[in-house]
Amino acid sequence: IYKRFFSLMTGRSISFGNFMAMKSHAVQRLVVMQELSIHVAGAVLASKLRAATCLLDRGPRYAGQSKMNFVGLVLHGFKGLMVFAEDVLVRVGIACAAIAGFAVVGSATAVILKLMGYSTPGWFSIALGILVLMFLQTGALALMTLMLTGVVRGGTVTTAIAYHDFVEQVIETQPIAGA
Repeated sequence: IYKRFFSLMTGRSISFGNFMAMKSHAVQRLVVMQELSIHVAGAVLASKLRAATCLLDRGPRYAGQSKMNFVGLVLHGFKGLMVFAEDVLVRVGIACAAIAGFAVVGSATAVILKLMGYSTPGWFSIALGILVLMFLQTGALALMTLMLTGVVRGGTVTTAIAYHDFVEQVIETQPIAGA
């Protein structure tokens, strides 16, 4: 469910976690990104580094006991969305505009049906009231979305020298001939 929701809200597919193997230039590029302290996998997606996935058997991990409670998992998921806050806010704004448009069309239809005499007693006031409330709520949400897009995300920029704070172990490998 989270992977689909993430894809819907950001337009990107997330299919990996925090366990990665990277080249040194990729690590140096990644550690200067302020998103790294928010969500590692989201920062990798935002960095636009080339990535390849390696299939692993996650059966024992999925079947085992989680180390995080439900609130921690939800918070971790929202942090992944925070990395792409601008994209999420634009998509929420578009959805609000679509719902507000639906509410306006529905209200106009309700008024026309009332004027033509096709409404039953009480139907028009309930339908119009619900549609006006939908319009006002989506309008308020769209306004908040526009205001939030102007807020600059806080965070510190990490220097390339400080990458040792984020990397547990560095394993030197020999280059493969012909690669």
